[in-house]
Amino acid sequence: MKIRDNLAATIQTIMKERGLSLEEASEELCISRTALQSYVKAHSNPRADTLELLAEKLGVSVAELVSGTPETELPGREKMHPLFEPFIEDMLRMSDILYACGVPTKMKGRQRHG
Repeated sequence: MKIRDNLAATIQTIMKERGLSLEEASEELCISRTALQSYVKAHSNPRADTLELLAEKLGVSVAELVSGTPETELPGREKMHPLFEPFIEDMLRMSDILYACGVPTKMKGRQRHG
């Protein structure tokens, strides 16, 4: 599944859970109705800063937003020492943003699933 499809599915699920129309969701997310409709129909990818805004407003991580998988179910999360959590979060967020923007990334020991 592509990032666009995952993004569309995640937004649609959250809109349905909250009982929001496209118009109401666009107001809540602080983006235009046209842009939101484009994301919900998987016609385009948002810019990195918009991904961060959407994730924040929807209450999910960028990784969850673009993968369509709850953060707690992402590979390797259960093995992480709690002390490293904030650092790993930042690295994953940056990697996901770069990946969503089409920038090739390599994280030693991690494979991209897509």
